[in-house]
Amino acid sequence: MWDRALQLLRVMVQRSVEMDVVIYNAAISACQRSWRWEHALQLVRSMAQCSVQCDTISLNAAIGACGKGGALGQALQLFYEGTAQSNAEPNSITFNAAIDACQKASDWETASLLLFGMRQCRAESSATSLNAAVSACQNADAWQEALNLMMPSANKADTIVISAAISVCRKGNEWDKALLLLGSLPSCRVALNATIFNAMIGACKSANEWVNALQQLGAMAWNRIVADTKSLSAAISACEMGSEWAKALQHYCAMLQRRVEVSSITFNAAISVCRRGGGWEKALHLFGSMLQSKAKVG
Repeated sequence: MWDRALQLLRVMVQRSVEMDVVIYNAAISACQRSWRWEHALQLVRSMAQCSVQCDTISLNAAIGACGKGGALGQALQLFYEGTAQSNAEPNSITFNAAIDACQKASDWETASLLLFGMRQCRAESSATSLNAAVSACQNADAWQEALNLMMPSANKADTIVISAAISVCRKGNEWDKALLLLGSLPSCRVALNATIFNAMIGACKSANEWVNALQQLGAMAWNRIVADTKSLSAAISACEMGSEWAKALQHYCAMLQRRVEVSSITFNAAISVCRRGGGWEKALHLFGSMLQSKAKVG
């Protein structure tokens, strides 16, 4: 517990126990785990007053605490001040903590600079680093920057990174860029899965590209990936936008045959597309099914 750690630290100071970096690191780490960034920051400041130099562990824990608490300014100040000290040489954890703080604040510019600085300092970047930077772009709807970050680090990408990059393309209505990214996966050595395809189908749906949405659904089957509720619901919604009620019903029936859970969103999309296509009898049938399954009527 962070409060007990601080209490113990105060007792040690009162009893004139010689303080060292290990003791401070333990207290700062306790504050980080408890999301107490203000106390972590105070401990770092008190280290200087006690002539105890921060090391990499102190820095990582304090930046991580500030990042968790949404204190981006303090996290970056710690990063730049701390890395100037000889005892606190930044490593991949230091950079990841700072990039993660940027991601929470949607500061994609600083996240990008930190990722570049990571390469310059020869700190090993990872999927974690890339994911946080791409997610910062996603939060800020900066799809072009997300793709720019992806290209030099494609070999570091994992499922989470690829899905985030596709999602940011979706927000920017750049479904074709998402398709290009999906096509690059073999060289990235990322295994295709339902999460990636769901993001891709969602991108096609948002752009009213129902044909491409259905193609991605077919690609899932080709790659022996089982479509789930998200996949089929997004495909049905894409068909709704394209007024393709027959195809929407076809995929709705496929959901029932596979015993895939049908959500209220799926029901509403299927009913809507039938109504638009003049298939009112089908719409009534679906409405009755919705009531029987106790799905919420939208």
